[in-house]
Amino acid sequence: MGNPGILNWRRWSLVRKSQVIGTLIGVVLSSGIIGVTVVAEPQQPGGALWLLLLLVCWPACKAAKVLGWDLWLYSGDQGFSWMAFGLIVLTDSLLFFLGGGFVGWMARRSRNSQEEIT
Repeated sequence: MGNPGILNWRRWSLVRKSQVIGTLIGVVLSSGIIGVTVVAEPQQPGGALWLLLLLVCWPACKAAKVLGWDLWLYSGDQGFSWMAFGLIVLTDSLLFFLGGGFVGWMARRSRNSQEEIT
């Protein structure tokens, strides 16, 4: 069955738990915002949903620009782009993974400093 310690989340460090939670939040948040935007009517630039979509897509668009790609989530003639959707979700989940790791590291550091004081 492998290493049973990996499956026991109670033995995980605070940093690992926060990284997993951050990754899950990144996947759900980016997939949800894109899903709602695709299902909803076309958005006017400057609307709340449009701004959320822009915020979710911005890191992936920057990564695609570095790679020399032209990233479009939806185009009229080709439809929905699963490659763009995957890149957006992957990029956002990676950023949330890093953010969760940082938050967990700060919480662990704070906990250790509180234990030293008492």
